[in-house]
Amino acid sequence: MADKPKKPHAIVIPYPLQGHVIPTVHLALKLASQGFTITFINTASIDHQISKAQHKTDVDVIQRSTSAHIEEVVAQIVASGEDVHCLIADNFFVWPSKIAKKFGLVHVSFWTEPALVFTLYYHLDLLRLNGHFACPVQELEPDTISALQTKIPYYAIGPIFPNDFSKTIAATPVARVTMHPVARQKAHGSVLYVSFGSYAHVTRSDLEQIANGLSFSQVSFVMVLRPDVVVSSDDADPLPVGFQEEVADRAIIVPWCSQREVLAHPAIGGLLAHCGWNSILESVWCQVPLLCFPLYTDQFTNRK
Repeated sequence: MADKPKKPHAIVIPYPLQGHVIPTVHLALKLASQGFTITFINTASIDHQISKAQHKTDVDVIQRSTSAHIEEVVAQIVASGEDVHCLIADNFFVWPSKIAKKFGLVHVSFWTEPALVFTLYYHLDLLRLNGHFACPVQELEPDTISALQTKIPYYAIGPIFPNDFSKTIAATPVARVTMHPVARQKAHGSVLYVSFGSYAHVTRSDLEQIANGLSFSQVSFVMVLRPDVVVSSDDADPLPVGFQEEVADRAIIVPWCSQREVLAHPAIGGLLAHCGWNSILESVWCQVPLLCFPLYTDQFTNRK
């Protein structure tokens, strides 16, 4: 009897920001569903956001992050006799190609930003890597992607979302908990979702202006307000005095929520966001209009 073919084995490393982790997790799950064995190398700081797979995807979570730790883990996997084929790592890391070369693995650079930003980096000679899998969407950036493909092997594989990721009348448990105080008596498409991402910071002045706009508009809204969202501030409540009491009957303010599930809720009619690429793709997928408030890096080109 012929030996059963071994499943291809990929080591996957996300960059430890939520907007990067989400598409990397989706990629890992897609590969696992196609027969890959996945070893997912994760950081302790974001490990609470990803639970160990309990089904046939064979996703393993390891709480290590630095290049030295990653190299140690890869060495252990290779030494154990595992037939590892490739190392898929977020392009924000600068060292995965060296680790892949050391252990004879194919290095796949995973780009989680739009193709326009990639081509800017490429032509500034800040990026000299051959062969990229990219999260950009062919239909959104056909001209830029076509130009890139004349230079290097470039594959736009986005959007990478679960098959059941869509706007639905049947709210999930997480969305019901988050949206219940606002959405239970609100018309479809009448609630604004406000989020500044998992890392970006705003000034106190900007936050006050946004709060004033929400106050004057009388719109119902869900706001994700991280404790550290205001630059150089230790205030427990950086919002204007009395704001939360004023909007209590038409708003909910939380430190974190499942953005995917909130955007998929039928009550949501708009997103005020920092324009991280993951937020852009999720809002387009859920057909939620955007109010753009870019803060860093690719967010200014994403807005366009």
